[in-house]
Amino acid sequence: MEKFSNWRDKGTGISPFMPVDSQPLGIAGRALQLLLVVAKLPIFVVVYLGYLTICPFASVANFLVVTLFGFRKVEVTADGVKKSRSKEVDAQRPGPNDVVVVNYVSPIDPLILASIAKVSWRNIYFLIPDNSGDLYEYSAWGAAKQALSPSAENALSSTEKVTDLSRYSSKLVYIFAEGTTSNNRSILPFMGVPAIEGLSHGNNKFTFKTVSLKISPNSFTTPLPLHSLSGYLFSLLANISGKSGVRAKIFTHQNGIDLVASKRSFESNQLTSVGNELDILSKEAFHSQYLKVKK
Repeated sequence: MEKFSNWRDKGTGISPFMPVDSQPLGIAGRALQLLLVVAKLPIFVVVYLGYLTICPFASVANFLVVTLFGFRKVEVTADGVKKSRSKEVDAQRPGPNDVVVVNYVSPIDPLILASIAKVSWRNIYFLIPDNSGDLYEYSAWGAAKQALSPSAENALSSTEKVTDLSRYSSKLVYIFAEGTTSNNRSILPFMGVPAIEGLSHGNNKFTFKTVSLKISPNSFTTPLPLHSLSGYLFSLLANISGKSGVRAKIFTHQNGIDLVASKRSFESNQLTSVGNELDILSKEAFHSQYLKVKK
């Protein structure tokens, strides 16, 4: 739309903050969605509570994503490894003492990332930079809420500022270096680059990786906070798209946290880097304009 041309990447024309609408459904389709939600919601509550309390394993997270949310599968690949070599791919899945840079596209990202990990969710932490470049620690639930936060500032007062990795020994750390979500068509400028790269100093026991997430259809991404968490959950439980899927590609790096290498990894997986002007603050301005136009 011409009204939003100021928020397109000048080189590619990509508009990373533009929401992607889902395909409209007829009365029969909406009725089927409602029946699915009514049938799935009690199962979701039981399984999710069990996941949080007694079964914090990747297989349970995978069940939630694939079976209850209607994604056909979570396909995991590793750079330089053939898909058929499943044991080699599995060996590179994120695990203890891994620090992984990931693109940030939706509230379901933390659950997807837990579903591909070699550790339980209790040993997974998420770091997100704010618009000042400081890194903060989030739980999976906190990262999901942050994906729908209307502000670039930290959405949760309980977040803790992070300056080193020593507290994460034997843990798995995911970093959403963009600091905010996009519509999964590009990579936004990384926030807090000095803080992120500084984490690796003196921490040679950690392995550094990049995971590139691709979610389809793009209507499940949340580049703008236009949904509530309950509304987003409804759309997941009501998902009847036969083309829904998740792909996660893992890249392992040899030397510390290298955000240049991470960006190249994303680009090699068909996520284009947009200009530095399309950052968190630009997204806030776009959000404000979008709401005015849609009134």
